[in-house]
Amino acid sequence: MSWEQRLIAYMVAPPGAGALPRPADWAAIDHAARAHRLRPLLHARAAAIDGAPPPAMRRAWAIDYLREQRHGAAIARSVAQIAALLTGADVPHAFLKGVHLAWDTYPDPAQRAMRDIDLLINPDAVIAARDRLLAAGYLPAPFGQKTDDYAMTQAKHLAPLIAPGTGVTVELHHMLTDPAAELGTTIRFDETPALLARVQHIDVGGMPVAVLPNDELLLHILYHAVYDHFFSNGPQVIADACFLVQRHDIHWPRFWAKAESRSMAAGVGLVLGICARTAQLPIEIPLAWRPGDAAMMHAMTVMMRDNYADRVARSVSDLARSRAPRAILSAVRSKFTNQAVIAQNNAHLAAAATPSPVQRSRWSAVGDVLRHVMHQQRHDTALRKLLKDR
Repeated sequence: MSWEQRLIAYMVAPPGAGALPRPADWAAIDHAARAHRLRPLLHARAAAIDGAPPPAMRRAWAIDYLREQRHGAAIARSVAQIAALLTGADVPHAFLKGVHLAWDTYPDPAQRAMRDIDLLINPDAVIAARDRLLAAGYLPAPFGQKTDDYAMTQAKHLAPLIAPGTGVTVELHHMLTDPAAELGTTIRFDETPALLARVQHIDVGGMPVAVLPNDELLLHILYHAVYDHFFSNGPQVIADACFLVQRHDIHWPRFWAKAESRSMAAGVGLVLGICARTAQLPIEIPLAWRPGDAAMMHAMTVMMRDNYADRVARSVSDLARSRAPRAILSAVRSKFTNQAVIAQNNAHLAAAATPSPVQRSRWSAVGDVLRHVMHQQRHDTALRKLLKDR
């Protein structure tokens, strides 16, 4: 069993079930946990499962958990403010993904790290809703800017906003699917008005907040992870799906009918197959969509993709194609003279080889990063082929 499989088991397997990480796994696991915002969850899991990480690592996880508690409190304040503003203006809306998952499916909101607040609003009301938030003190974010025309025709959400008082990023969606999805699919969810007609309410910081029905939430997070980002947002989707299925009853025949009608049953079956096996959950997966061992192995490896290493490898590859050897040498030297960067980018391979990572020269660091990216790319290519063939 690989360290990737052991990490996912540590995230979601029942206590006493699943393979515990080995001493040699911890550095790679912590590197992935930091990159994919899993430390708060692993902090809670470490308190309930034997085979805890090294003390210094566990302290770092506890610190990130406390940071997420503070960040979650800020998000809850902004969610309450947005809900009051939109409800007061009779604007139908639903909070998506993180807000719904953190406060309604996880044992503790701080275990589910969040970056921002996502809302779904009808296309004919989303710009007016944005203007109402601007009038209330929200500001355009200094990143991700786009024109309204582009956002409404080529994207799924408007340019992001920054919430006053908390600094939390807010994205107003007019649809759930991205025209530029990673796998180039033509998946479309139900029309936004139909989804907003079925909202339910959960408690966030003492205020009732509108969210999507649980089956639509599950479909949305699986679409977002597999078809929108092809697992580049990490293994958090496994914990999201497992906690959701554990907490709420899903009408599986209706769920799979929707997944098939949206041409996303293969990707949905892949993630739920990992959940069913790793967390030992009684998830009903039709025979046609049950994933094989190879597909699950590829997916769990691709989820641990090191996005920083990918960027480094792409920059080196672009320079190589330009046939500028001096430029390649200069770029590589500039990126790998810092010993902290060397250690960070070698955590995966160094931890797999020895109980504790070793310091390496900048040239060895380059080779390790490129080997890591090539290893990921092989799994990425194989998984794409398996999904498209289905």
